[in-house]
Amino acid sequence: MKSTAHICCILPPHILHKLSEHPEHRQRALRALAITERLRGRREVFAQFAAGLSAGQKRRTIYDAQHQTDLPGTLMRGEGDDKPSLDVAINEAYDFSGATYDFYQNAYNRNSVDGRGLRLDSTVHYDQQFDNAFWDGRQMVYGDGDRVLFDRFTKCIDVVGHELTHGVTQYTAGLSYRGQSGALNESMSDVFGSLVKQMAAGQTADKADWLIATIRSSGRILNRPTWRIIWTRLTTTAVSTSILAFQIMRSFSLLRRLAGLPGKRQAAFGM
Repeated sequence: MKSTAHICCILPPHILHKLSEHPEHRQRALRALAITERLRGRREVFAQFAAGLSAGQKRRTIYDAQHQTDLPGTLMRGEGDDKPSLDVAINEAYDFSGATYDFYQNAYNRNSVDGRGLRLDSTVHYDQQFDNAFWDGRQMVYGDGDRVLFDRFTKCIDVVGHELTHGVTQYTAGLSYRGQSGALNESMSDVFGSLVKQMAAGQTADKADWLIATIRSSGRILNRPTWRIIWTRLTTTAVSTSILAFQIMRSFSLLRRLAGLPGKRQAAFGM
């Protein structure tokens, strides 16, 4: 499947546009929008060439942008570097991209996002107070958040799984990132991001929260680095809640067929 040219962010443009209407968030939101548009052009250039390096096996590479915008940045940790970094964001990007690889390998016998062992490159500490994380067609990029509305975007395993799933969609269905196909693209990433979290936590579907970008601590959900992103999408996107819910249910049905699993009450990971 030929990949399509788009950049996929955990915070889509319409949410950033809404944030820009508030004086205290306006500057950061507009900057995030401007960076996203610039990277969209970069992605279109990349689409003309090989999208990434296929290692043939699990291979994670973590870079540090050092609050600049040049990608990929300084190499900080590679596959097999078992000693954790002193930088928690580097470790989260390394561990959670690995968990996403393991999910696709173990549940679907898929070798990385392209099915051929694409190297999972990640860049942390992108820009200053950058309120987003995104898949640019070749790698993952994470901002640290403004620490007011959003914390660092490496903090949640389902955000990592969500964004890397955009890579899977890129190499399979190739859904365009607009209109209803864009909504389906997002809903698939929401579903698979949640499944990555469920598998890593050893949860069944009825034990999972099915919320993207939330952290449980002492029984309470801490909504950082997010508001409840799924809820925001359902209530602000031009695609109606009923259509998106129908698409998610179709996703479940598709996953059951792909995996040859039983009905949703019996299956382990949300099928």
